[in-house]
Amino acid sequence: MSILFPPQGATVYVEVMGKDSQGRLVLKRPLKLSARGLRPVAWYIDGEPLGLDESGEFAWLPPVEGFYDLTVIDAAQRVDKSHVRIVAVEAVK
Repeated sequence: MSILFPPQGATVYVEVMGKDSQGRLVLKRPLKLSARGLRPVAWYIDGEPLGLDESGEFAWLPPVEGFYDLTVIDAAQRVDKSHVRIVAVEAVK
């Protein structure tokens, strides 16, 4: 079991269109998480489960800039973790 994206210690730059009325980032596109392991896998962001998007993939929309702990668990109960930093950049129009 290993996290392919985003890897441990990565700084991930996300394109944002702005912020919503509650100050959360409005991303141009979600981050597609990727891991190698026995399917199915479960993803957790700061201990909270991440659901599947409409295409059946794990897509993450970080709500704010900062540091996050990602955890993935595969069907064999193997675990990998990644601590990443999210930095917002204005999307090119």
